[in-house]
Amino acid sequence: SREVSKGAALQTVAKQLEIDTDELFAIGDSENDISMFEVASESYAPANAQGPVKTAADHVLQNDAPQSTVDLLFKLSSYSG
Repeated sequence: SREVSKGAALQTVAKQLEIDTDELFAIGDSENDISMFEVASESYAPANAQGPVKTAADHVLQNDAPQSTVDLLFKLSSYSG
């Protein structure tokens, strides 16, 4: 259902916390993550993500090692816009 999705949840939480969706990013590897990509301003998929997820993502990480995601989180958390 479109009303019950990770994207809808992300939108609801952002609204409750008064965070503009332009300030959000999403990371996902499964098709149920694509709805988050549609809400967040930037989206990322690991190298081992399902094909449609990599197509929907703004960026695909070079590999699927957990450290790649950790490195991305550190990079994004230091981003000052």
